[in-house]
Amino acid sequence: TAAPDIPVPCRWFHPADRSLRIFRKDGQYFVEDTGSRHGHLVDGAKLEPGQPFALPPGNTVVEICLAAGGQAPISLLLR
Repeated sequence: TAAPDIPVPCRWFHPADRSLRIFRKDGQYFVEDTGSRHGHLVDGAKLEPGQPFALPPGNTVVEICLAAGGQAPISLLLR
């Protein structure tokens, strides 16, 4: 199993979890759910697995591994 590019030491993640991808293409940043169990949110909207989402300019909140009806164990503030 390959190691993640940016490991997040958190009890909710397996060390090799790669269900969220943040990348840059043609000067634009994107976030993509690559097959999470519970899903990820960007500014409150659920990401569609396998569909890169263009991050808007300014502050963006990404909630990681949101369980149905619950609160995400980790939130990232991207600037």
